[in-house]
Amino acid sequence: MKMILSTWLCGVSLALGQTAAPERLTSRSSGMLFSCLIQCQVECIEVSLEDMTNLLFLRDQSFSDANLLRKQLQQMVAEKKAKVVDSVMIVAPNGQRADSQTFMEYVYESEYEYDMPPVGQNGQGVGGLGIGLSGLNLPIPIRMPHIPTCFEPRDVGSMLQIEPVINRTNKLIDLRFDWEITDHEGEKAWLNYQDRLKNAYKIQKPIFYTKRIATSISCTPSTYTLVSTLDPQNEKGRRDPSRKWLIFAKCEAQFGR
Repeated sequence: MKMILSTWLCGVSLALGQTAAPERLTSRSSGMLFSCLIQCQVECIEVSLEDMTNLLFLRDQSFSDANLLRKQLQQMVAEKKAKVVDSVMIVAPNGQRADSQTFMEYVYESEYEYDMPPVGQNGQGVGGLGIGLSGLNLPIPIRMPHIPTCFEPRDVGSMLQIEPVINRTNKLIDLRFDWEITDHEGEKAWLNYQDRLKNAYKIQKPIFYTKRIATSISCTPSTYTLVSTLDPQNEKGRRDPSRKWLIFAKCEAQFGR
């Protein structure tokens, strides 16, 4: 009786051991999947319109692999024929969103309040400077300054937002990302006035130039992908069609141990 009970207990132990092993393996696999990190690098390289047209004309557009194109551009950078404008790198967990921002907050006046100069009882302007509101034949010689009553902030700098998802074979990464660069290009006067007493009044607004990409792509890990081309601004803050920015994205899968 003891021998039969021992044999039965041994069989139960072996059965439990055989069913527990696959559960540990499944747990380890799922843990490996959710502990995956995706490193995304976005690069911006500036070339002339002629050089970009030549590079894309010679490139086989049927492949998304842009490693050869990136090597050619790196050689052009060494020869001072191209320039690396921006390079941003950020790491995000698999299936989660991550942000990287480098901004200066620029605050500018957005609304104003204007008051007419005070007028005396006889309709004459204060201080005897001229005829007031009751006299319509002569203008008031002074103007009150515009008083700002509201301000608005604007972020000036660069921003990268990514949301990568790697498939179960770890051979393809679906990447959704937003990339943006905003520059402050000076001010523009919308009101420039001078009264009879040579008092100058000016209302000016800032001018911003923004380059932005918002897209979703699928890429192979450790491979450059040409995502887009953009027009930078010239020294006057206007669009410069003679130059182009080439935007590349590259993802790397990192697994924990």
